[in-house]
Amino acid sequence: MAMTSRVRILLLLLLFVACGAFYLFQNPEPLAAFWLPPPLPPSALPLDRSGNLRLETSVKASVRHYFDGIHLSDQEKSLDHAMKLDREAARRIDREERGRRTLRAPTEHQ
Repeated sequence: MAMTSRVRILLLLLLFVACGAFYLFQNPEPLAAFWLPPPLPPSALPLDRSGNLRLETSVKASVRHYFDGIHLSDQEKSLDHAMKLDREAARRIDREERGRRTLRAPTEHQ
C-alpha cells in the first residue's frame, strides 16, 4: 500500500499537534499566559503610603514621645555610617552566638 502525499501531510500534522499538546501539558505556563494578566513592571508596583496613615492625635503624641530629644549629626544621617553600625552590630551578635554555642547532639528541627 503506497502512502499518498495527503496521508503523509495529515500524519505530519498529527505529529505536530501531538508534540505541541505534550509540551503544553509538561509546561502549562505558556498556556496560562493567555488568561493571566501580565506581571507589573517594578515601577508600576503600588507605592508605600504608610507614612500618610491617619492616626489619632494621642497615637501621634505617643509616637513622637519616643523621638523627643534625639538629634542626629550629618555623619549619622549618612548611609555609610548606618552600614558601619549594622556591620558592627552583626559582628557583636556573631561573637555572642559563638560564645553561647556548646557541643550538643543536633535535633530534628535544626
